[in-house]
This record gives sequence, structure tokens and C-alpha cells, in this order.
Amino acid sequence: MPAGEKLEDFTVNSSNTKVFTTNNNVITPIIPGKGLIIVSGLYQGVKVSGSKSITIVEYVADYIVSNIDNFMIVNNELSVDVSIKPSNSEVKDLSISSSDNSVIEVNNNKLVAKKTGSSKITVSASGITKEYDITVIDVSSIEIVVNDNILLHEVKTFDVIAKPSNTKINNSSLNIIYQANNNNLLINDHALFGKELGSSTISVTLSYKKNLNDTTDTILKATKDVTIYEEEKKIEAISLVIPKALIVGNSTEGSYVKYPSYGEGDILYTSDNEEIIKIEGSTLTALKEGKCKIKATVSDSSIYDEVEVTVQAKKDVM
Repeated sequence: MPAGEKLEDFTVNSSNTKVFTTNNNVITPIIPGKGLIIVSGLYQGVKVSGSKSITIVEYVADYIVSNIDNFMIVNNELSVDVSIKPSNSEVKDLSISSSDNSVIEVNNNKLVAKKTGSSKITVSASGITKEYDITVIDVSSIEIVVNDNILLHEVKTFDVIAKPSNTKINNSSLNIIYQANNNNLLINDHALFGKELGSSTISVTLSYKKNLNDTTDTILKATKDVTIYEEEKKIEAISLVIPKALIVGNSTEGSYVKYPSYGEGDILYTSDNEEIIKIEGSTLTALKEGKCKIKATVSDSSIYDEVEVTVQAKKDVM
């Protein structure tokens, strides 16, 4: 049919009613997903149909994203950056206010930490409002909190703590530099990766203004020694694999499956009755009829498995 022509009569259906339904030619979204809108109708008395793929997405309302942390250092300033997500629309009618200007003062979209204490910062833009509870702290020193030992090829996070308030200051907009003095340890923000065995020293440097009018930064530094080690390749479990029946006079080699497969350790085989089955090293020899238990034990551990074996008489072959 020619483009732009109207159908005399038509119906609309959904190819995936779990995602969206149709009723009286009205589409109702159900869950995020994809489907086809199928339209059928008459054009000049001839039945025609067509379809179009549509995607149902979950609606996410716009919200404010900013560089405001939950703390500030006394006598320091923060120029507030605001964006609107997820639409990335233009920030309009931006306003910022403080519930206590004696603790945090707002000056031309800049937060000024006046003294220690708490204040609620309210940011409004494009008809959206977000509140931040901020604590203003004093800092006399910093400390790195992390386990002294890091497993080879393991990722380990660490925290930087401001003293004397014991405030965690990593994941912040502060001027913090993270370093490691050895290539065997990789450091990214506040995460460590043990690349090679050995020792390394983490250093964290914080630069900030001690006073609002200072022209140079105050520098605080903390260090921490860590060791990258390799996990012992211990056997955690074994499963004994031997015949459950032997003929008098026959021998077999002890065998087992270990977990994990890379586990290391010696295996000791024992028999609870050496008159029935004698063991030399890993060789099991059936001596006489009867039953006994064969045990395989990982050396210097309590890990073992055992199997009951029946020894049968040798039958003459005619």
C-alpha cells in the first residue's frame, strides 16, 4: 500500500505479551524487554499487515551527581561540580545552601569549612534537590589500614584514616596520592594487587590547606610495609582409587584423586591387617583370604580416605 495511506480498519497485537500488551490499540509496557508490534488491517478491501520492533526500557528519573563528600577538612574549600544523570541535561537554576553557615559557608557555589562540626548541604538544580550531611574534621595525621600480608595475585583494598577523628578519607575528592615503592605491588586508588612475591611499602600523601589564606599546602604522609606471599599448595581432600576385590597372590598399585589438583604432599598407604594385604610403598599385595581396610593419608595431616578390600582365594583354571 502507498506510504501515508490510512487503513480502513486495523488491530494492534504484541508478539511478546510478557514485555508489553495491547488493548483497543493501546500499548501497555509490563517489563523491560523487546517485542514486535504487529498491525493488521484492510486497505481497499485487501488484508495487509506489518510489524515494528520496539524496546521497553525501565524509566529512571534524573538525579543530581556532585563532587561533595560526607566530610571536609576545616579551613578548606570545595568548588561544587553538579551534573544531571542519566539524561546529562543542562544544569539550570543551581542553588546551594547550608543548614549551619558557622560550620560550612556557601560562597558562589563554593563550600567553605569554617570550623569542626556538622551541616546539611542542600543542592537544587533543574527542579531536582539532593541533600548531603557533611562533617567538618580537623586532621593532624593520617594512617593506612591494611593487612600486612597480601596473597599473590590477590586484590586487597585499604583505608586511609584521618586522625584524630578516625574518619575514612579514601574515595574522596581530596588531593591524595597513592604510591608503592616496588613493582611487585600494583596500587590503584585504594586497591592493591600482589603482582610478584616479596615486600613493598605503600605510601599515601595528603595535601591540604591548613588555613584558608595559606599559599602553600600542608603535607601529611603515611607508610605501611606489606608482604606478598604465596598460598601453600596443600591437599585438602583425597579419594582413594583401588580395586575393592583382589585375588590371593595378586598385587596392585595404590592410586588416588586429590583436591585441589595442584595440591602437594606425600601419601602414606596403610593396611589394618597386613596378614591379609601387605603394603610396600604404594604396592598392595594380597596374601590370604579376608577383608581389611586400606587407608591413604596425606603426610603431616589428618586428611585421609579408606576403602574396604576383599581378598578372594585363587581359583584353579582347568
